Amino acid sequence: NAAYLIIRGMKTLHLRVQQQNSTALRMAKILEAHPKVKRVHYPGLKSHPEHHIATQQMTGFGGVVSFE
Repeated sequence: NAAYLIIRGMKTLHLRVQQQNSTALRMAKILEAHPKVKRVHYPGLKSHPEHHIATQQMTGFGGVVSFE
């Protein structure tokens, strides 16, 4: 049963990760534009200090966004 569930989940994993990446990028841009947000930490934003490195190493920037 566990193997069946893993195989079933693997079939749609790429779609779920793509959606996480696009949603996180949209949220990061929205948060960055908000006047009450001091700073957004997300490598997909051009304002991130290591953005140039992230674009060389990653095809997607992940689903985790943090902000102050």
